[in-house]
Amino acid sequence: MQTNQPTNLNARPTEEMVLQTRYDVARKNLLFVVVFSLINLILLLTDSTTYFLFSAYIPYILASTVKYLCGMYPADYYDFDYAEGLFFPAPLFWGVFILSLLIVGFYVLCFIFSAKNRGGWLIAALVLFALDTAVMFYINGISVDMIMDIILHAWVIVTLSVGVHAHFKRKKLAENRGDPADADAWSEPGETDAGCLAEDAPVCRAADFDVKHRVLLQTELLGHTVIYRRVGKTNELVIDGLVYDDYTASMELPHELVARVDGHEFTAGLMRGSRSYITVDGEIVAKKMRWI
Repeated sequence: MQTNQPTNLNARPTEEMVLQTRYDVARKNLLFVVVFSLINLILLLTDSTTYFLFSAYIPYILASTVKYLCGMYPADYYDFDYAEGLFFPAPLFWGVFILSLLIVGFYVLCFIFSAKNRGGWLIAALVLFALDTAVMFYINGISVDMIMDIILHAWVIVTLSVGVHAHFKRKKLAENRGDPADADAWSEPGETDAGCLAEDAPVCRAADFDVKHRVLLQTELLGHTVIYRRVGKTNELVIDGLVYDDYTASMELPHELVARVDGHEFTAGLMRGSRSYITVDGEIVAKKMRWI
């Protein structure tokens, strides 16, 4: 029989958690731009007509235009006598192709160094992608054929802008709390004070293992089986088949579930950077990157 027990207040996303999630979403979208931009450049070398829209425009248009001018496409790509065409030397294409890779490489640097809330790198990515979008409009204008490309470019700009805004708002929150200047550097779960529960936590309910669920992380600790899992829209901290804490949300934000059993404090949750974790008495004992 299920009893209605209050869940841990730590499971409720704070404003700072929401802002951090927005920042992380911006970085993930930047990663998508990097991956698809590299794929497009690789496909260009194979004369493929496939083009992924969720990508930077300038690197591709530079390389593809110079490839055309160098006569490196198949003859049927040209609307004149290919044999009589005057083309630039092939080394020019390879030089421009390397330049395109360097542009994508800058996006890679922005993604890597924007980790741990280094917002300046995210701003740099936003400025460069805004320029990329402006060039796309200048060359192609607005047409039906460009609608999806325009929409996806706008989506990236919006998410990056939201991420930059979230960075500065979160920084302001830290300053208002009187945190030190390096408050942007986030701490791992377990670095906060442990032992806040004086007695063993009450059991919410017995875990139903017959329902469809996904185990996010599982480990054996101090003779107990600890499972952090998701059932529908609810994340549960299950110890020895009993649910001690839960968190319900359509879109997961960073959160922490807590239980005290046999004098030990167990926690499980999702930290910033999309990593699941389990701790015992403040020490991380299991951690895994979450991709979906």
